[in-house]
Amino acid sequence: MPTAAPTNAAIHWNVVVAFTIENVAFDQLNNAEKGVATSHVAQKVAEKANVPLRDVEVALTAGSIKATATIAVPDGTEPEDMEQHFAGIEGDAVAGDVAQVVEADLVQSQSTALTGHVTVGAVELKSVQRPPELGETLKGDEAPSLFEEELRRDEAPSSPASQIEVTGARIRRHDQATDVSAQRSGGSTVRPSWLFGSRLLGLLSLVYVIALFGSVGQ
Repeated sequence: MPTAAPTNAAIHWNVVVAFTIENVAFDQLNNAEKGVATSHVAQKVAEKANVPLRDVEVALTAGSIKATATIAVPDGTEPEDMEQHFAGIEGDAVAGDVAQVVEADLVQSQSTALTGHVTVGAVELKSVQRPPELGETLKGDEAPSLFEEELRRDEAPSSPASQIEVTGARIRRHDQATDVSAQRSGGSTVRPSWLFGSRLLGLLSLVYVIALFGSVGQ
């Protein structure tokens, strides 16, 4: 049975259909023959699952040929319902169709990988949860806060010499002329060092002018 996922994350499922294509030597197949066999598995599984071909990924491995088809379960469909398309005789029929077309192709091409009449082993099924897709809301600490997103826009680098460092609750920009950082706690902001310097210079200039006029008055 599938394992339930946290309720604060979008849940997507894959159904994995695996079976062995026997009496075919995997290491004797050339790339073209592997491609054709992969295509046959994908097409038969997609037809039975009633999903687009792009939603089925197939991997072939040695022993004789271990075919593993991963189906992206459409939203709104329970993985258990998808598994029913391949349970029992339904799955055996799909694997049998694959064996028939694979054997026909190998016979036609006189492939040396064919070692006998092609048969298939028992179909294995399992459902697995797949990660959130690009653009979906992540859960917990994986998602950036609104605070960080706002700072990311405000502190966008204006030149190649600028950098943005993201570390936990802090986003800091390092620039040639400034060093500005903002922290989540209290929302306080450290002013650029050149700003304090200019204020100090203005204050010293004022003191100098006052002292100069004082000496002239004497």
